[in-house]
Amino acid sequence: MRFWVPKYLIKKWITIAGRKIPIINRLLARRQAMRVFQSLGVSVGPATQRELNYCTEVLKRASPIGLEAFGKLSPAKRVSSMKLLQVSQALVRCEQLFPGIAKGLKLRFFSIPMDLSGLTVMSRRLSSRIALDSIDLARMHPFLSARVMRKNTLKTHRVIRQLAREVGEGTILLNASSWARGLGNVGERLGFAGTTAHEVGHILYSKISKEAYFRWREIFRSYFQGVLRGRSFYTQYSVTNASEGFAEAFAGYVMRDPHLKERWPEAWEFFDWLRTKWAI
Repeated sequence: MRFWVPKYLIKKWITIAGRKIPIINRLLARRQAMRVFQSLGVSVGPATQRELNYCTEVLKRASPIGLEAFGKLSPAKRVSSMKLLQVSQALVRCEQLFPGIAKGLKLRFFSIPMDLSGLTVMSRRLSSRIALDSIDLARMHPFLSARVMRKNTLKTHRVIRQLAREVGEGTILLNASSWARGLGNVGERLGFAGTTAHEVGHILYSKISKEAYFRWREIFRSYFQGVLRGRSFYTQYSVTNASEGFAEAFAGYVMRDPHLKERWPEAWEFFDWLRTKWAI
């Protein structure tokens, strides 16, 4: 089990391949998750058609292999109690460390059998920052053309931002499919709780001050150049660009992953510092 389960939710323990695994009371787990959502004012439900259209358009532009091999996205009308419990746990941890960040969120679930954990519907500020991060990465990357990247990135984010107005900025869309993932992201380390925290991290990234934003970009630049020289990375996905690095590190920080502190101590120290400056 990659996350803590309250004792009163555990019915019994079983042993598989020498590893103890708790069997939870699904009804109580679902009620526990719903209580958390209600206390935070979080709305939860299946993705609407507009939200699915948004996901499809983003994936068409972002996925190198396209959607044809996987079929259409569909709304997840029922999500497992285990996943809901992990989502609620992640939101509680985010709220404890950065008060206000998890309140009033919209969580929508969809299903598609592909290596996609979730999406955050972009705000104008988040879109601008991700675009800058992508262009900045091209300047540092030995094989990317900053000129080509700038043109493609700005065009993509203009379309995505326009779509976001129809869906609702800041909405978090999570893939409830049980597909095996291979992206090398924090969700593989920390489960659905890590995936949720990662998406909340994107929302936090859109809200941090300019001082914190530029400070983070310097931290990521140093981290990325270190990885190019052979330094070990936190997760493969954390090297994608500064915004994805932020979300991956944020998930590791709020879920107290010791791997983050060991592999990327500068990120851990940054979030310690950010907590002292945080206000929403």
